[in-house]
Amino acid sequence: MPTTPLTITVPHGMTRAEALVRIRSNFDKAAEQAKPYVTSIEDQWEGDVLNVKVAALGRDFTGRVEALEDAVKIEVDLPHMFGWLKGRVRKVLTRHAPRLLEAPEAARRPRRARA
Repeated sequence: MPTTPLTITVPHGMTRAEALVRIRSNFDKAAEQAKPYVTSIEDQWEGDVLNVKVAALGRDFTGRVEALEDAVKIEVDLPHMFGWLKGRVRKVLTRHAPRLLEAPEAARRPRRARA
């Protein structure tokens, strides 16, 4: 089935290796948060590329997440008949993708209460 490609990049100020560690540790949480909106999510790592297949709206959507030296590249293959969703999908990914790069819970500093 022909697809309409959608690509976004999320800049990061860390090493590629650290970005990969964060994506690996945060993806399951992101997928869990998306579950109310999709039928299923499958993910598989091939080397340093995360391949994702999402079932929603009666169709399968595929995509990839790849950590580059200075950014994370996210590509989504939208079937042509869903090309009208491109702007909405771009908006959602742009808003939520940076969460893949958040520091793991244990590494975050606890917030101090103000007196």
